[in-house]
Amino acid sequence: MGDRSYCRPLIIASTWRIGPQIGWNSAPTERYCRGVALSISGSRFDRIGKKLADGVELDSSEQDDLETVFGEYDAAREVVQDRLSQLGHPPTTSRLKTTTTLVDKLQREPLSIRGIDDLAGVRVVIDGGRWKQDRARDQILALFEKEAKPSKVHDRRVVSSHGYRAIHVIVYVDRIPVEIQIRTELQHLWAEIVEKLGDIWGRGLRYGLGPDEPDTAVAEEVTRRLMFDSIKELGEQIDEFESHAYGLSHADHRLREIEAVGGSWLRHRAELQELRGEISQTHERLVMVEEDYRRRLRLILDMCAQLEAS
Repeated sequence: MGDRSYCRPLIIASTWRIGPQIGWNSAPTERYCRGVALSISGSRFDRIGKKLADGVELDSSEQDDLETVFGEYDAAREVVQDRLSQLGHPPTTSRLKTTTTLVDKLQREPLSIRGIDDLAGVRVVIDGGRWKQDRARDQILALFEKEAKPSKVHDRRVVSSHGYRAIHVIVYVDRIPVEIQIRTELQHLWAEIVEKLGDIWGRGLRYGLGPDEPDTAVAEEVTRRLMFDSIKELGEQIDEFESHAYGLSHADHRLREIEAVGGSWLRHRAELQELRGEISQTHERLVMVEEDYRRRLRLILDMCAQLEAS
């Protein structure tokens, strides 16, 4: 399938806080737990999280506290969304985890609720490949570098998560974490396919467990297992393609730097022009391959919609 040849001590203090309203809070009510500024103590937050993970119903005060904390995370998310829009990277998706997805993660992973970095998150889809994806990452890191807590980067292109690839940047607004997913368009389309199939064939599919009822036919001589294996293989091909395209972008950038310097390089003008021509031709071929991958991913998305409707 496809062309492979292209080669994260409790203190109480006055602080600037994020909550339903943003402003200076002169009353000593802010609580910092593991660096997170919230209106409830960290131990209470963790107790609420443990009850959620254990399937124990929250009492009314715990439910109120959870909703308050969600409001604080949501306000931090809105700050991140606004800053990204001003930067020129408006999020395509912005959300808080639902209680269902929060409980699912608490039960699936050995984390306390305070250890979850993506309770609030936004997504940015880059119009371009890994080169522009890296630039967006660097711009976002610079945008939040003056925050009290430094940002963290999880590059899921280096080690994918069951085929999922992207750059995740955890930024902090008043020490409240917000996850920013940075995807290329191809990475995004592939992830959307897996998300949709996970809704139809079982959420475990997203975590390497494969589809429910894997031998169920989805077409003549095509089972769920076979279809998903093909989608995973397509993801590997796309990763290889984007890696080679990144190398070409790097070479093109380096050539532009050399041309800008001039000097003794001018004696090699003919060679530089020839190299420029080869880079241009390779770029044109890669654009065609990228469009073919985009077309194939969209066809699979259409098939997912049909499966969902059936």
